[in-house]
Order: sequence, then C-alpha cells, then structure tokens
Amino acid sequence: MGLGSMSLLAAHTLVLKVGDLNTSKARRANSLSGKQWLQNSFSIWRGINKNSEERQMKHPAMFPVALVTRILETYTTLESVKVLDPFAGSGSTLIASMVCGVEAVGLDINPEFKDMFEIRKQEYGENSSNLSQTYIVHDARKMSQVLDPESMDICITSPPYWNILNSKRTADARTSTPYSNSELDIANLSDYSEFLDNLKTIFIEIEKCLKSQSYFI
Repeated sequence: MGLGSMSLLAAHTLVLKVGDLNTSKARRANSLSGKQWLQNSFSIWRGINKNSEERQMKHPAMFPVALVTRILETYTTLESVKVLDPFAGSGSTLIASMVCGVEAVGLDINPEFKDMFEIRKQEYGENSSNLSQTYIVHDARKMSQVLDPESMDICITSPPYWNILNSKRTADARTSTPYSNSELDIANLSDYSEFLDNLKTIFIEIEKCLKSQSYFI
C-alpha cells in the first residue's frame, strides 16, 4: 500500500487515501444526500463549535465531537466501520464513533487522558449497542504491537503541534499547557527534525493498520 490521493477540506484538515488508487473498485463513500455532500465539501468545519461540555474540558488542544461525527458521515457509510485515533487525547474520536454507532480504537501515552475519556463517555451515555470503544495507553510508534495489520477502516486524529503548547503564549498571556511531561511524548522533543522523524514512524504504523482504500484524516 501507499499514501494515495490528498485533499484539503479546510485549513488544518488533511485527507489522505491509503492504497493503490488504480486498483480500487467503485463504492459508495457515504450515505449523504447530494446537498449534504456539497455543503461538507465546501468546509468540513462549517457551523461546528465546541459544546458546553467540551469548553469545560482541561485538555490543551481537543477537537469537537461534532467535527469527528461530520467526518465519519462524510467519509464512511457508518456500516461495519472501525475507527482509529493514535493520538486519542480526551477521546473525541471514540465518543463520536460511539454516537455514530461504530467501533473505535484510540491510543495515547497519557493515562490521565484515558481517565478523562472514561468520564466523558458517561456524559454522552453508555454504548447501548455494545460496540467496542477501546482506549489503549500505548506508544503510537509501536502501534502494530497492539493492533492487527489492515484491521481499521479510517483514521481520524490530530497530531501534536510539536512543542508549541510548551511555549509562552503571547497572544492571550494564558498559561502554557503541554500535553504531558513524559519523555515518550514526541511533543516534548526539542529538535524539530527529530519530531518529524518520530511522526513519520507513527504515520507508517498507521498505514500498516489501515485497510486498502481507507482514509487517513
């Protein structure tokens, strides 16, 4: 496999399709109407904001559940889908998957974020369909140790912004809030080239776990 087509739906939203595009068979990408697809193709972010629960969260860079829900509705048919998030953080991807009725696996090196997810999961209601929402405290650079190859249908994630969150905030003078203090956290690497090398390792691991013709967003 390889990273195939690429598109940008909006600033900071990168969409990659994994696999050999020349061998793909035509299949329906989603269950949206033409009008819904057109609106989403203009901007995946349109009309999306954090809800009251998300605004109160103590996570330095979380993204809204509504955003992941829209991505899932746009890039899957929500049928027998398994979602991957290798930087699971507070669990927005897993919660959105639960809301959409699909399975998800999230990884993060910070056990405090897993605890945060377990609390959030209760706020959104228990998973009545008994679908698996698995949060694994594990290094994404070694993802293939805990996930089977070509077992996931889509990856939706938000990689760390290198060490930006460790820097002094000049725009609003608010206190800097890093993801963690762990030496395993690639966001704490001081050398940018080393950060990119580690991010590349994680992306390669992601590709191993994704099925052919799947999306990496």
